[in-house]
Amino acid sequence: MSQQTSCPNAQLRWCNNQPFSTQYEDVYFNSENGLEETDYVFLQGNSLTERFQTSAGKNFVIAETGFGSGMNFLSTWKLWQEHAPENARLHYISAERFPFSKEDLQKAMQTWPEFQPFLLELIQQYPPLMSGFHRLSFPDSRITLTLMFGDATNMYSQLTARIDAWFLDGFAPSKNADMWHEDLFRTMATLSHSETTFATFTSASKVRKGLQAAGFEIRKIPGFGPKREILTGQFSSTQPVNTGTPWLTLPLPPAHQKHAIIIGAGLAGACTAWSLVQRGWKVEVIDQHPAAAQAGSGNHQGRCMPNCQQNQSVAASCTCKDFCMP
Repeated sequence: MSQQTSCPNAQLRWCNNQPFSTQYEDVYFNSENGLEETDYVFLQGNSLTERFQTSAGKNFVIAETGFGSGMNFLSTWKLWQEHAPENARLHYISAERFPFSKEDLQKAMQTWPEFQPFLLELIQQYPPLMSGFHRLSFPDSRITLTLMFGDATNMYSQLTARIDAWFLDGFAPSKNADMWHEDLFRTMATLSHSETTFATFTSASKVRKGLQAAGFEIRKIPGFGPKREILTGQFSSTQPVNTGTPWLTLPLPPAHQKHAIIIGAGLAGACTAWSLVQRGWKVEVIDQHPAAAQAGSGNHQGRCMPNCQQNQSVAASCTCKDFCMP
């Protein structure tokens, strides 16, 4: 695991409250109808309204290749609130190489009053600009956000996940050639299944051919506004994807049987219970003591001398694969 360090933040120039990237010499969204474009390209492009409505008892997972101003996430959050059943959960995973500061994020989204309740919750949990993985939880909305600050291909190659829909965002291939390459498309394939969809604002031949080579079926549809075409599609590869052989693979229970009994209410048991509850499980914790953390986990010396480490090691925290598994 690489050492966790601060990552470069987005370098912005503002014009009428619209952020412009000086690193890529491009806008983050259309100043006049950016919200409508997000809805058309990513939400409608992945048929999310219909899929959210039929997600009862499921964990629906969306992956994005550029968090940027957060517009796609906030739009998805709003749609989820409007259409998802109460027993469904959303895990939104997003990579960002040059993240916004908290102040810039708030400034970029202040134009849309419909986002303000969601934006406030996001700002309250928004992490420091440190490279690596950051987990945010919004239990009232049944949403988990995993923010990965770093190169998209590198971040996603560390995951074990089952993605239902991809938002291929980020700047145009002509502006951000480092992101749009074959390694990213192959990594997407390893995380996709037969019902995985994608949508992207670009129709560049490099992107189209790369996705096709990775096993995605491509559809060209009319673009938004003056844009001629955009791409949508679905993963359809019949070739088995080699993702390595895990040392342990456990079968997943049906959604209606997500019931776990945990023996021991120490730190490990409590953390496991919390993690499962975040994923929609019903959990019972059994311990010989009347309260939690009464044995080894209640050791006062351990509280006074915690094992704090700067690097992302197993001793410091769980691995990225375990941490980011939806």
